[in-house]
Amino acid sequence: MTESGGGGCAEPCAGFLALPVDVIAAVLRNLHGRDICRCACVCSAFRAAATDEERVWRPMCEGRWGDKTRPEEWLVEGGEGWRSAASPDVEVPHNYRLVYRLLNQYDQLLGVWQGHDMEHHPRGALFVTQWRSDSIDCVRLVADETNVKRRDYLKLGPWGQVTGQVLDGDHLVLKEYTHMSGSPSMGPAAAAASVAAGTDSGGHSPPRRFQNELLKFMQSSVRSSRRSGSRRPQRTAQGSDFGCVPKFHHMVRLLVPSPTRHTSLAGIWKGSYGPHGVEVIKIEYDFSGSSAQIVATKLIGDPNVPAGEKTWRVHAKPMGGPPWPLMDAPGLGVAFLLSVGPDPIEVHELRELTVVNCHGGHGRVAQAGFRNPEWIEGQLWEYSNGNIGFIWEGGHNFLINFVRAEDDILLES
Repeated sequence: MTESGGGGCAEPCAGFLALPVDVIAAVLRNLHGRDICRCACVCSAFRAAATDEERVWRPMCEGRWGDKTRPEEWLVEGGEGWRSAASPDVEVPHNYRLVYRLLNQYDQLLGVWQGHDMEHHPRGALFVTQWRSDSIDCVRLVADETNVKRRDYLKLGPWGQVTGQVLDGDHLVLKEYTHMSGSPSMGPAAAAASVAAGTDSGGHSPPRRFQNELLKFMQSSVRSSRRSGSRRPQRTAQGSDFGCVPKFHHMVRLLVPSPTRHTSLAGIWKGSYGPHGVEVIKIEYDFSGSSAQIVATKLIGDPNVPAGEKTWRVHAKPMGGPPWPLMDAPGLGVAFLLSVGPDPIEVHELRELTVVNCHGGHGRVAQAGFRNPEWIEGQLWEYSNGNIGFIWEGGHNFLINFVRAEDDILLES
């Protein structure tokens, strides 16, 4: 930057803009997309550089997301003037600048999520969002009699029939728009009814609570749809000027605990709960009390002890006594084993293992509908092969073996 004789700045941007076009583009690619858009407001020369698709925006998309998805497949060729089905004020990504904006927004949607409303779903609702070549897929994890399987649930792509937004850091709201014929006002009206119904099922929420903020978010979405519909008809991704019916899916982010030297059992595990089939638990360490505890919470549960409830808790400090051969472990003689499989098996059918650590604690039992829940004596066993088992005592006498399940959740099948 040079100074003129009067003390002012003479053409402060001339030096930079005199650089080769490829150099200018390389500098811009090191900025955040938001800052590049600000540069475009400086002057026409900067605008030309900042809107260069092939030198700036396409390389930025490929450099940041090329190993996760295929940005070129998010590009809607000839999509100028088309609007997202879910957000009529938003254009479909017909250039790489809009592709960058969409992929940047969807980056925060990745992870493991739980369905928010567990009251009517004792089995629980567990979801994983992951990149595909032209979309982000939301798959549901479903446990059957023998294993945890993945089922397609929703797809978030460039056309916008389903969109997602993270609120308050850990809450995900997916808006699924289903086309319906009729007047443009039918979509917002149905959205308002959906919001009202959600308020009843979610209960009353005081101001500043997340549920209240979520309700306001949904209501603002309805108002936005009404405002956009009142201006002029828009060509939506579904090729119609008619309204869409929004359906909201509310999820909460699941933080998957990682094992460390002092929390070796932390993580996600699965085990067969007899006639209820395979269930998934999250094991965490609780250091808040006078003595540390290992706590297991159900992520996929059953009608007796549903998802979201603790299934067992033990002292983190092992008891004295082990190692034992499994067949000599106390209390096992009258127990039957529930392992990962369709049917309980007899203990004598199990190949011999060694119990290397034993933790005293309690397991939870309840009647159907989570009626009359109670804690009974139990023990957690650590086996020499890295797996674990929990035995319910006090007259119940059954053992459930667990194996790690992070691969079922975090890796693609």
